Amino acid sequence: EVTGIEADGNVGLLAISFNEFNLVKEIVSVDQLTWSDSRVHYRKRKAGSSDTTASSPISWQLEANHIQLTELDLFYSDTATQITLASKITRLEAEPDTIDLANLIFDFRKLQVAQSSFAVAIGGVPAPDVEAAAMPDTVDEGVMVRCDAASLQEFDFRYDNRAVAPAANGIDYNHLDITAEVSKIFYQGINIKADVHQLKAAEKSGFIVREAYGKFHMSDKGVGFDSCLLITGKSTIRNSAGISYASLEDITDDIGKLGIYGTMKNATIAISELLYFYPPLADIEYVKSSLDRRLTVDGSFSGTLDNLLFKGLSIKTGATQLIADGRIKGLPDVDKMEFDVSLSKFASTNSELLSLLPDSLLPSSIQLPETFTLSGNFTGTTDNFKTAAVFQSSFGNAVVVAGMQQVVGDSLPKYNAQIDLENFNLGKMLQQEEQIGYISLSASAIGEGLELDVMNADITADVKSLELMGYEYRDAKVNGTIADQAFLGEITMDDDAIAFTFKGKAGLDIDHPEHNFNLDITYLDLQELNLYDQELKFAGNIAGNFTGNDLRSMNGHIAVTGATVAARDQLLTLDSIELLATSIEGKYDWKLRSPVVDANYRGTA
Repeated sequence: EVTGIEADGNVGLLAISFNEFNLVKEIVSVDQLTWSDSRVHYRKRKAGSSDTTASSPISWQLEANHIQLTELDLFYSDTATQITLASKITRLEAEPDTIDLANLIFDFRKLQVAQSSFAVAIGGVPAPDVEAAAMPDTVDEGVMVRCDAASLQEFDFRYDNRAVAPAANGIDYNHLDITAEVSKIFYQGINIKADVHQLKAAEKSGFIVREAYGKFHMSDKGVGFDSCLLITGKSTIRNSAGISYASLEDITDDIGKLGIYGTMKNATIAISELLYFYPPLADIEYVKSSLDRRLTVDGSFSGTLDNLLFKGLSIKTGATQLIADGRIKGLPDVDKMEFDVSLSKFASTNSELLSLLPDSLLPSSIQLPETFTLSGNFTGTTDNFKTAAVFQSSFGNAVVVAGMQQVVGDSLPKYNAQIDLENFNLGKMLQQEEQIGYISLSASAIGEGLELDVMNADITADVKSLELMGYEYRDAKVNGTIADQAFLGEITMDDDAIAFTFKGKAGLDIDHPEHNFNLDITYLDLQELNLYDQELKFAGNIAGNFTGNDLRSMNGHIAVTGATVAARDQLLTLDSIELLATSIEGKYDWKLRSPVVDANYRGTA
């Protein structure tokens, strides 16, 4: 085994003018150093097997006023400290302030480098079975390089932590490979700061910077740009933006702790490029469908992903735009999201929104408007909230004021909602345009339970107009309660073709409805309502108390009194008609009583 120092190389030109050269005091002060066309490889080996003492620290005091280097191949390694430095220099001019080999600190007043490379490697080589690791909480800072007046042209920088296996995806902070043009830099271990006047960079993961200026910083705690323009392969960011984290391991366990800040003006962000900084984003359902999209962003935001504050925020992608202020908590877990949002505008189209949302989110029976705009405010979670919203669309307009509360320990959510529809195309939304058309109404609901089998709610509605089967119904009013799968209350209508008052109970259970009502029909023109193709008009009173939804399932009676029927210029008056029906296990007993005819039927068919 080789011990001690190993060096090899050749020197083309080396010219040095000294201010002081003192071997005893270990001081070297250089006024001018010119070095070119040379190769120097220097290795400090650890002692043999009987000597495990590490190399002594370097204590020389070095100074230099001006250094000019051209065409150099330099290499330094120290087995004891496990540090390797390598540089290939085409041209370098420097005016150092501090050269501290013991602490590996290099501070420059001026540094100009062109067509050169610098590589730093620390730590030992990992075993083949070592898994890719997140950045450690504590990082050996190693070499520090700082310069307030730097110019790096076609400069390649590499950092390699050999104790950590390469990461499979994204920017690998333990194995950086960057080609850049930059000025005013600070580098120490994993920490990089730079005042960039012109930067072009490419990282081995595939992330590239086409053009940048501003204040750049990167460390084991995050990366960001301030007062900047940053043009990457697919994104353009103006002003400032960045991410931060306690450690990559922390945000791997909980991405919600990812810190985010930014102040942007007409920024364009490619969603796919976010994966360079955090590859697991690709596994989030709402991100998967949008990886090929770009976001145009204005406004400011700050906080963490699970507690994000935003002001004057405008986000646009394709035909979709959102303009809002507020705060969102709980991301990326949509089930834990909490909002305090003032929405100035959310606009999109049918095709655009369907391409952004998972297929399972919207029922197949519902069709979205071709275009729509939503504005308003929303405070709370998806099951405990207050909201007021204005919805304008190609289907029509709606105004909603609502609140919902899910009390802990209570299985049913409580709600209070008011909705106003103005000339809204309900049939198109429900994809039933042949039967249903436009509707205008004001309605409210106060109660609990959203499913019919558990709903208990007081409802009111003023239906100004509703198109059914090609006829426009007008002036209907509803006032009642929905409970136990039935409506109990009053419905009135005063229209040219139909006028009635309904009082009582109407069953809503499809399988076993229960009815007990009185329906007073002042006027009914079935031909005008497009329910019959010939003249047929009716007036009278209908009282019912029965169960079932057809004659075969009916148990109870229906009575028609004071009835008048007009058909084909004939007028028929019926004082009383009564139907009594019993249905038990496929056996039927029907009785019809009227002034014209009485009939009985008992049987099984």
